[in-house]
Amino acid sequence: MRPGGSGGIAYDGFNLWIANYSGNTVTKLRASDGKVLATTSVGPNPYGVAFDGTYIWVTSSGSGTVSKLQVGDGSVLGTFAVGVTPVAVAFDRTNIWVANAGNNTVTKLSTSEPRWERSRWARTARPGVRRDQYVGC
Repeated sequence: MRPGGSGGIAYDGFNLWIANYSGNTVTKLRASDGKVLATTSVGPNPYGVAFDGTYIWVTSSGSGTVSKLQVGDGSVLGTFAVGVTPVAVAFDRTNIWVANAGNNTVTKLSTSEPRWERSRWARTARPGVRRDQYVGC
């Protein structure tokens, strides 16, 4: 983990979103001139940032959560528990995937259904994904 400074960065087609690890915020910058458009407080130690075509998703490694932000004003629309020390987030056109460094899991958040699925990548001779649980959010 980073002791301070910035974490991840994402582009939404017009703006850059930067996780401020030591500041517990996410900053929205206009890409054309670098002007700060918004700064939003999120959970402790934000690290990974992704854009799903509609929303910005930010991992908070200090709280084991991921936050869903409104692109227009940066407001937090929801915060969801994932795994221990989430550090990376990605979008596959259907789901949000969160890599949790603290417990070696990957969390799948469905963007079309209000549920999430936590999976653990097997570290054995038979690699694969095992579904651990389904929980409403």
